[in-house]
Amino acid sequence: MKKKQVYSFNDFLIANTTKPWLIFNDIDEEINSYCKKNIALLQDDTSYEDDEDDLNHSEYDFLDFYTEEIENIVNDFTEKNLENEEKEKISKLNPFEKIDFLKQYFDSTKNLEKKQFDEETYKNINYLFSIFTNINILSTGIEKVYDQGVEQLINFYKEKYGLNDNQIKFISLKQTQEDMLSQTEKALKQNYRLIINPVFKYKDCLSKVTFLDTTECTFGNLIYSKKTTRKQLLKSYWDFKIINNFLKINEIFLFKPKYQKRINVKKGTLYFTLTKYCYYSKSGASISSKNKKELSEEEIEAKLVGDPNFDYSSKRKSKLKENKSIIDHVLAELTSANYNFHEKRLENSDTKKTISNYTCSFDEFLNLIKNKDNIKVDWELSYDDFIDNFNSNMFFSKLFQMKYPNYKIGSKKILKLVANVNDEVDVLTRRKALEFYDNNLISISPNIEELYEYKVINDKEAKIAWFDFEGVTLPTPMIDYLPAWNQVISQTSIIKTQNNEIYESNDYVYDPKDFGIDTYKKIVDDLYDEEISYYIIYNISYERARLIEIKEALEIYWKKTMISDEDYQLYLNKIDFIINRLVDICNFFLSHMKKVFVIDRPINIGYINGAFSIKKIEYFVTENKLGQYLKHNIKPYSELNVKNGSSALIISTSRALNFIKDNEWNEKIKDLKIYCHNDVMAMLMAADLIKYLMKNKKEYLKNYEKYDV
Repeated sequence: MKKKQVYSFNDFLIANTTKPWLIFNDIDEEINSYCKKNIALLQDDTSYEDDEDDLNHSEYDFLDFYTEEIENIVNDFTEKNLENEEKEKISKLNPFEKIDFLKQYFDSTKNLEKKQFDEETYKNINYLFSIFTNINILSTGIEKVYDQGVEQLINFYKEKYGLNDNQIKFISLKQTQEDMLSQTEKALKQNYRLIINPVFKYKDCLSKVTFLDTTECTFGNLIYSKKTTRKQLLKSYWDFKIINNFLKINEIFLFKPKYQKRINVKKGTLYFTLTKYCYYSKSGASISSKNKKELSEEEIEAKLVGDPNFDYSSKRKSKLKENKSIIDHVLAELTSANYNFHEKRLENSDTKKTISNYTCSFDEFLNLIKNKDNIKVDWELSYDDFIDNFNSNMFFSKLFQMKYPNYKIGSKKILKLVANVNDEVDVLTRRKALEFYDNNLISISPNIEELYEYKVINDKEAKIAWFDFEGVTLPTPMIDYLPAWNQVISQTSIIKTQNNEIYESNDYVYDPKDFGIDTYKKIVDDLYDEEISYYIIYNISYERARLIEIKEALEIYWKKTMISDEDYQLYLNKIDFIINRLVDICNFFLSHMKKVFVIDRPINIGYINGAFSIKKIEYFVTENKLGQYLKHNIKPYSELNVKNGSSALIISTSRALNFIKDNEWNEKIKDLKIYCHNDVMAMLMAADLIKYLMKNKKEYLKNYEKYDV
């Protein structure tokens, strides 16, 4: 059991997302205890694909979890092993500086001779070292948002209320939790009007907010995205339940970056706004490309926060008009936000519900703490485990593989069948589908040869360009006219074939530190070839979106007279030429029907349990040693210095933040090129696999007919 002395919003979020025992127990230790084998066996290859795009997570989504984990491990180590002088030094550092301090400490032979560390200590510290680089980079990007936000907040208070510095208390984040609590208490007693970064503790529950206005009796949290979501409402609820015991709260705010149209965005600069409203869906308001062009910035901003008082031009505004202020939602225990802590449905397999039974009010949470010793570790899965109330479930993969170790990969649609949690699926259908997947069968649609994509990969005369984009993004605008969080292309690999023979291959990396109009033009020039009949990609949404964004950026440069009429039209024509010839071979493996489990796609490979990503296709080929039958093969990703897209993103982000200097960057470019080239080779390999499977299509066509579910 974890040695927790205080509980944060992250713990409360777990209680509202998944099994409560995960608050108090380390899942890796529980798996080790249960399985009596190395946890790495459960972690390395486990990968489940969500059925909807909006469920995909970013590493930024879990940054708070990582930083809290860092603090807990460091504090535990500090208490046990450091002298008072060293404890004082490390207490003044941020989480990532603390890891760097420990690195130096462990590198000291003197300290290693002096101390004998237990196995658990070594495991925890080595874990910190392993995540340090990635999380530090993510945090640095977030800090750029925080610094601008807090500066603008203070200036807002000075201008609106005439405050001077003597009325503002800034509590530094670079100190211990106890010191922050103590400084908050003193600031309240000394009647500061505005407190930045106050910390409160009530019944072992900890609240950290961005600001507290002691005169207006309001508090607020800075958020890093222009969107607002249900998760921010839950955080406001948690903070209110704690802070209201010290000061009667009248209003709750979010302090967020304003929505800006591309043409108004400036490099590195964000403009913040205070709002007492929050959109209450899980993923926030969705603004179409059409609306982004037609609506004003003010109306889009109002939609993003769900402001009920705005005079919307859109006809579909009833949901927005019904929204309430954050404080009203909180006082109503979030029931007005379609979230009910107390409605625990008995029918766990109710496939129409969008909120799981993992809901927990503040009072219920206090009761969990009180009875934590009686909470049992439970590995059983219900339909609720497949619902993520806040897009914040870090534990599903481990929970599922613990219960069903034979299913390392798969889509959640198929995993629900495995777990038998969907009552809408009849017994015969489930039995048929599981027989297909458990026996690693393959099915091919009898209509496959009629597919446009099939005709393309078998066109022996056409010249084909296969390509892949990798992107980079920052929480602040990376360049002018590029909104925060929007990606730009950091690299591409292009392989050209005719009759399945490679006749040209190029790998390009675009320096994110020097990105601009010339980079956009070069990306298009590198890709454009008037002799190409088809541009093949895998999963069209990403590449097409980036190409359309280049068109939007060039339009702004043209309006700003930074590109001539002739050049502008030339590049629009080139981009349209490419977009009109895009062919997505992901369509062979992608499910096209929600309630069909085997014959929902042209080719279904039972071995990967409904998954469809290019990495899963590569996994199937490698695990079954099919490469020997295919013309094109990839290098095993395990042998590459850059092994996945996350690693490529971290390198590009590091360069964008100027962590990686020129000499190191030139070395990293080589690794990035090898990785991206490998991804494109995987597409050729996938096409070869399709042709190979078609040689045995008789058997697979029979499976399609037999397993018609």
